[in-house]
Amino acid sequence: MRCRSHELAREPTGAVLGVLNMLNKMIKEEAPDRIAVVFDAPGRTFRDDLFDQYKAHRTPMPDDLRAQVQLCMTRWRPWACRCCVCPASKRMM
Repeated sequence: MRCRSHELAREPTGAVLGVLNMLNKMIKEEAPDRIAVVFDAPGRTFRDDLFDQYKAHRTPMPDDLRAQVQLCMTRWRPWACRCCVCPASKRMM
C-alpha cells in the first residue's frame, strides 16, 4: 500500500495537487515566457460591485479547502511564477 503525503501529515492536499497539475500542464502545452498567479483577497471584490448576485448561491468554502489556499499561494516557486493577492480596490483589466 502506497502512503500519500497528505495522509502522513493528516492535512488535505487535493486542491494543491490539482492546481499544481493544471499549472504544470499549461506550462508544458503553452510554453509561456512569463506567468503570474493572482488570488482575490478575502472580502468584497470588484465582481461584487459589477454583479450584486455574485456568489449569492454559492455555499461557504469547506474548511479542508480553506486550509489549502495559503499552501497554494506558496507553491509557485519551482516555476518562478509571480504570485499576488489583489485587494478589493484593485481591478484587473
